[in-house]
Amino acid sequence: MKKLIASSFLVLSTAHASELKFGDLNYFLKENTFTVSAQADLRSDEAKVDSVTTETEGWFVDTLFTYGLTDRLSLFAGLNYQYDVEVTSETSPSNDRYNQDGLANPVFGGVFRLWNQADSVVNLDLGAIGRVKIQDQEFGQALGADSVDGNASDGRNSAELFARVGQKWNEANEWQLTGGLNHHFDGEHEQAQISGSNTKFDDSSSTDFYVKAAYQYRPVNEFMMSLALQGTYVGDKTIEDEANLKQEMDSHLDWDLTFKAKYLITSNVIGNFTFGQSRYPDYKGKFDGNNFDIEQRKNSRIGLGVDLLF
Repeated sequence: MKKLIASSFLVLSTAHASELKFGDLNYFLKENTFTVSAQADLRSDEAKVDSVTTETEGWFVDTLFTYGLTDRLSLFAGLNYQYDVEVTSETSPSNDRYNQDGLANPVFGGVFRLWNQADSVVNLDLGAIGRVKIQDQEFGQALGADSVDGNASDGRNSAELFARVGQKWNEANEWQLTGGLNHHFDGEHEQAQISGSNTKFDDSSSTDFYVKAAYQYRPVNEFMMSLALQGTYVGDKTIEDEANLKQEMDSHLDWDLTFKAKYLITSNVIGNFTFGQSRYPDYKGKFDGNNFDIEQRKNSRIGLGVDLLF
């Protein structure tokens, strides 16, 4: 028993001794420092609704500015842009297609480090994120050679709360576990029409819950590899048109697996390569009392990014 207790203290001492560095999963900004991050991913989503298969493919560019207000509190803001995102009907004879480009909802938030592994064995962070609609959401439409484009906005504002715990237990290995909820408020969107006025829809509120587990291996200071698995419970929601016809979307559980390799180019610059692959389960919807199936859902993404520390 004494040997077991002594071993436990040795493990804890090792965790305390591991210094968090720029590029670590659990790294936290020092006071009056900031990072600028940019990520460009080529993403592809595919889904079949009854007999119609639709593919969405294009570039998603995410930027984030994070500032260390104190050693324990960081604030951030981000802009995301969709470029050349093409929506194609794979099952139509003419491969009907249109674009969904533009700015997505801006991101604002903050993270507070409640515990630090230097004095509490593990790192514990509490955070909040807000996403704010800056323009009306519009979905495009295509019919043969005729098409009208949509945009990248989300018609619903959202508020997210999360907590994450992690530890770097030696110079090469660390883990992080995150759990949170994301509440989408009531909103609305428009369906663009090739001829005539747009059709307006009301979107109900909904809440998503997620858990994410990540592990990073850093064999040398300059090179890092991480693997992350996230499960998201997507809450059910209702969409109602101007004629009071309702479309109900069932809740479902999605899983995403992401691999990331990072290289410390200089002491203040990190470049990264990201690859993700997901297969999502089928779920059901209902429109005006009639059931329909959302099937064969899959997602893939590959991209490059950079993190700058100042």
